[in-house]
Amino acid sequence: MKKFLRISILLVILTPQGIYAQLSSGYEIHGRIMGLKEGEKVTLTLVEKGNWMKNGKRDSGYVKNGEFYIKGIVPEGPRSYSMEFDQHKSQACMIAIDNNEKISVRYEDSVIEKIHHSYLDNYFKIEGSPTNYAFHLFSPASMLYSQNRGMLRRELNKIKDSVGYNKLLVDGFILQNKSNIKALYYIFFRNTGVEYQPALVMDIILQGLFEETDHASFWPEIYSKLSPKMQNSYYGKELKLLLPLSQEQLLPEFTLPTADGNRLSLHEVVAKGKITLVHFWAKNSVNRKEYDDDLRAMYNKYHSNGFNIIGVSSDLYLEEWKDALESEKYPWYNVLDLKGGLVDSVYHERGTDPLIHNTTNVLLDGNGRIISWDPTGVMLQWQLQEHLGSQDLNKNSQVSK
Repeated sequence: MKKFLRISILLVILTPQGIYAQLSSGYEIHGRIMGLKEGEKVTLTLVEKGNWMKNGKRDSGYVKNGEFYIKGIVPEGPRSYSMEFDQHKSQACMIAIDNNEKISVRYEDSVIEKIHHSYLDNYFKIEGSPTNYAFHLFSPASMLYSQNRGMLRRELNKIKDSVGYNKLLVDGFILQNKSNIKALYYIFFRNTGVEYQPALVMDIILQGLFEETDHASFWPEIYSKLSPKMQNSYYGKELKLLLPLSQEQLLPEFTLPTADGNRLSLHEVVAKGKITLVHFWAKNSVNRKEYDDDLRAMYNKYHSNGFNIIGVSSDLYLEEWKDALESEKYPWYNVLDLKGGLVDSVYHERGTDPLIHNTTNVLLDGNGRIISWDPTGVMLQWQLQEHLGSQDLNKNSQVSK
């Protein structure tokens, strides 16, 4: 027994960088929010990519004499949290924090019940966290970028519906979209100091900027400039997973079974043509009919010019997939990634809802490098004309009928 005690004491003395040191390097939050009830529980919930409010609760405290105190360790920090209140369930505050931060959260202008808004970030006074300050500095700009991008796409759809495909109009959209992405790169990414990197990387993942910039080719460069701490953070690791899917990168290879029991690789399909489109889908995927109509039109028109398609299904059941192939009679190659394990882990295109899968196109050049991500409709036609030559889709579609 005495030997055990001596060993225990020695371990405590010799592990200053262990758990005790970790606890001392964590964060602290002191809060005073008018309207919170005595004994009300205040909880911090980790926010992850694409899953804002459904993650494990991490740390919490209770209101006492109008104040609360929370202390904890940020895992793979910095991280974004949702601060929630168990007697005010419809309201939350998004707060970005890192270890070694002592944070004050205050709201004393009125009571929380009088804030008629779900998210309280702009109402609370949050001090002591450089991470949170920088994150909320970046977020409005990235949200504005996303809104502008969405507006351009909506206007493009209006043009398509009213006048059909017009290359000059699509040229204008492409130019504007590239200008927006270039501006985002130069203003927010190229000259960002180390002190802003934590907020930047969080914003990239949480706001979906990798996808919003159409998997831009500069993401590997951005990642290479991050500090080792940020590369090894939770959000840095998430960004690293996406880098192989950037434009100009070789799309990761796959070899999957066909309906007749053989196996087909991406490399084999790419070698058969000049341009290849990888189409991620499932029988219950989003807007499948709309995607199918687009792909049939483009395939019928451009296949003889070297355009191939390979459908990669993430269906849950083999027979459902075969039934879909039989009923739709797709004229292009099709393979099955049963239950979407590969589609999810490598390409991140299965979707977060197990019952509704993503529907996504990836256009590749003759070497298998990514040209663009998720081109559809007039955008896909524009890409095919750029790489295979300009042709009149409507005219040739009438002839083929």
